[in-house]
Amino acid sequence: MTPSRQWKVLLAGAAAVLCAGPIRAADPESAQVKAAIKKGVEYLASNQKSAKGDGRHILSALAMAKGGADKKHPVIVAALKAIDERTAGGTYKPERDELYTAGLELMLLEAAGEARTNQEKMKPILAYILGQQQPYGGWYYPRLAAKNPGSYFGDTSITQYCVLGLWTAERAGLDIDTGIWNGVAKWQVATKRKGGTFAYHPSRSGGGEVKDTMTAAGACNLLLCARYLHGSSAMDAARSEAEARDRAERDRKNALLSKYAALDRRVDPAEAAKEKAAGDVVSLNALTGTADGSIGSLARGMRFDKGPHRNYMMYTVERLGALSGRRMFGDRDWYEEGSELLLKTQAKDGSWNQEGTKEVSTAFSVMFLARATAKALGDTSMYGGGLLKGGRGLPDDFTKARFDGEDITYDRPTGDLADLLTQLENPQAADVPAAREAVLETVRLGDREALIGQTARLRRLVDDPRPEVRQVVAWALARGGGAQDVEAIFKMLAEDPDAGVVQEAHNALCVLSRLPRGPGIPLAMPRAEEASLDQLEKRDLPYTYITNKRLRVLPGGPFEGLPAGLDEGERIKAFQDWRAVATAAWAAWQDAVRPYDQRDLIPAPKRP
Repeated sequence: MTPSRQWKVLLAGAAAVLCAGPIRAADPESAQVKAAIKKGVEYLASNQKSAKGDGRHILSALAMAKGGADKKHPVIVAALKAIDERTAGGTYKPERDELYTAGLELMLLEAAGEARTNQEKMKPILAYILGQQQPYGGWYYPRLAAKNPGSYFGDTSITQYCVLGLWTAERAGLDIDTGIWNGVAKWQVATKRKGGTFAYHPSRSGGGEVKDTMTAAGACNLLLCARYLHGSSAMDAARSEAEARDRAERDRKNALLSKYAALDRRVDPAEAAKEKAAGDVVSLNALTGTADGSIGSLARGMRFDKGPHRNYMMYTVERLGALSGRRMFGDRDWYEEGSELLLKTQAKDGSWNQEGTKEVSTAFSVMFLARATAKALGDTSMYGGGLLKGGRGLPDDFTKARFDGEDITYDRPTGDLADLLTQLENPQAADVPAAREAVLETVRLGDREALIGQTARLRRLVDDPRPEVRQVVAWALARGGGAQDVEAIFKMLAEDPDAGVVQEAHNALCVLSRLPRGPGIPLAMPRAEEASLDQLEKRDLPYTYITNKRLRVLPGGPFEGLPAGLDEGERIKAFQDWRAVATAAWAAWQDAVRPYDQRDLIPAPKRP
């Protein structure tokens, strides 16, 4: 059987399985999920019972803003007015002693406020939160902590909303001393329990009731601390080295690496100075290692359908997924599990009621479905670091960009998909990157069906000499093509000289095979590929990639887990090693999923 025929049989079988039951709504851009979000937002808009600027009102307004409601909606406007009243005169007057509400208010200002006035409104709220941080580094109910400061050792739930407030304020440009983050980090690491779990109210002696909600919250706190103690570059290196490279350090002349490098995120050079000034900073390994343990614990035991505060749990897991960059916790697709349950349990009026209060339940559910944290991070990709991640969408020539105080905008080609593809087909096109981004945006914003009718044109561009065009081809064929396109995509993975195209080909195979993390690594491979695997195993990768001291999960990109500052030769070698293992892994997976009677009878590989 030819490779093309093998892939056709494989994908036909997969389609039969998928069509045998209900369609899974694991994509926030799917019609089912969008409809559920819209109904949820409408419920919050028409059933906002309090509308007094209390915590429920602020939470509902935040969910509405994250769910796509107009920022001028009366419920959102009323919530912002309540914040204005509580911050009038530069002094914050909290709702009772609610630190939850204070954190949510900062988040709402970012989501729906005016950028030019947000900083001044945030300052008194931030000062209140910082003033309530306890000497041990966490937060507790202010009145109780004031009465009996030695009787409590923090509240993991309250602390997570204070940390979210700090994160929001920091992104808005307010300066927060590194010691604040380090205090949180020390407390959170000190309160971890067996397997990276966390308690609701931890005690100094190591007691406290462990909850999965708190395990997720504690892991989020750790990852946010890591981001600010060690810099976004170090965090992104832990997630995906390809996303953390500084544009200024790239060699654009190198045909192998230049285009992929040019699309990576910018690194803030001030982060290194922050770490140095902080002194005894909790290590990155302690923070991310504990968070990895938490994720492993959740993968084994979390439930979205049983126990108290399930919607709260879902929104916390959404944050953890976004902050860790993981679509999968172990072998569990957390978004797929949660979205399927929410679609089944949404009431006819658009609400949910797993929290005992419809307002709160619906708000958390909407933010989970809308992937609110991923949007705050600028990360809406579902399958690794490809065209939809790490600053994609920005023009190569930044003199064309305009900043209006809130958004970066620039002129890009417009028109329907057929016209945009015509521009990509033109070898003399003046602005291929902008045309490429316009194609991506057109498909993402709802014109996916039009893509299916254009696959013949895309196939003719598989061997286009321009790597940015080949990237689009791999991305688009994964979403509009079929079995007949897999062979061409696999060839890109195995042979294309451009790292960006290879990354996109790997992502495309992940989409077509419905394996978000890619295939498992074979137990035995030819000697050359085994040597490449040995090099991959030396990278600084999360321990969850390792089973029995052997790398079992393919790193998500050619440069994941590599240190910064490698020279050109080292990066080329690292790229070649990753591609050798990735090609072997995808080929082995292809062979393993073929019908039994089509497989060659070969001896089982020896386990290493």
